[in-house]
Amino acid sequence: MKTYSHRIARTAAVCAVAAALATGVAACSFSWGAHKSEDTSAKPAAAAQPAAPALDPAAKAAAAAALDAELAKASGLRKIAILPTAYNGADGGYACDLCPESVVMQPTSAEAAKLVTAFLYESIARHPRFLVVRYETVATAAAKGMRAAAADLASRGQADAVLIAALVALRPRVGDDEKPEKPAGASLFASLVDSRNGTVLWSGTFDEDETARNWFLRRYDRVVGGVPRKWHSAEGFTETGVRSLIDDLVDEVGE
Repeated sequence: MKTYSHRIARTAAVCAVAAALATGVAACSFSWGAHKSEDTSAKPAAAAQPAAPALDPAAKAAAAAALDAELAKASGLRKIAILPTAYNGADGGYACDLCPESVVMQPTSAEAAKLVTAFLYESIARHPRFLVVRYETVATAAAKGMRAAAADLASRGQADAVLIAALVALRPRVGDDEKPEKPAGASLFASLVDSRNGTVLWSGTFDEDETARNWFLRRYDRVVGGVPRKWHSAEGFTETGVRSLIDDLVDEVGE
């Protein structure tokens, strides 16, 4: 299972490529000389130009947000902010104040919730109809809580909607990853909420255990790959849940 930091790094690259493909934006700069180049080998080197002053983090964040806003305006993409996944952990967790009361989270962990958030970034990036708000921008607002973060992002024009998720439960696999006595399972809730007025645009749940592979697939993996297909841990199985939820979101909201 890949770490959260690796997932976020890979997701950032995927999002950048997806946005460029979706909008058809390409920036190419060529400089053509109108005269022959001069031999400067005997000339003294020009004085070094002073480096431009570095922007502070707040200025960088503002510049990035402005760039995203211009991109969304030009392309017509819907700006979606993916908020950190809510969970109930030993450290108190991260509350889901945009979840319905029926969502009651069992004890899990911060790392498992971070992994779900990373899976959300990866899955939504496969659908270039949406422009995902930068993780750094969301993280700053998310410290205030989900509801406050949605309002803050909307007031700044940084998000049209927020995608929230809650890690409701993890059911650990019993046994090894080749022949477990009991497969892993996971329960997730997700919702797309209009950040301007709080309207729920879509919501879905995933509550499944990993199903047994049929004989043909197991045989194929052993013959072709040389090893039997592995069974997921509960944390790893959340990727299946996230993909299922995002597919449902796209089907309902539309590409």
